[in-house]
Amino acid sequence: MEEKWAWTGVCAALVIVTKPTGIVAVFALAWLYMEKKQWKLQNIRPSILWFVLAPIALLLHFYDLYLVSGHPFAFLDAMIAWGGIQPSAYLNPLQNLQSHVLDVFKIDLVLTILF
Repeated sequence: MEEKWAWTGVCAALVIVTKPTGIVAVFALAWLYMEKKQWKLQNIRPSILWFVLAPIALLLHFYDLYLVSGHPFAFLDAMIAWGGIQPSAYLNPLQNLQSHVLDVFKIDLVLTILF
């Protein structure tokens, strides 16, 4: 199997920009990388640096939100405006599961945990 870590890093960056919960995919890909390297630190190559694209992409996304709206976490404001979750639900995601309404955040959280 051919290891294409450059494409993996690019896809990880796109996933994390698409949805903040994409960070879970980045951890899963890093796990896969380490499995391919047999969990030995001496086997790690510079190809691991491709995973740095994901946090850089997220920071650039936050910076773009700041330039456009003046608030780097404007996506939280949008979720509140559309009747979604409260920002405190990101600090304690399980508190949002206690309400009786089944919303997109709950489905997203459950699927993220299952993934």
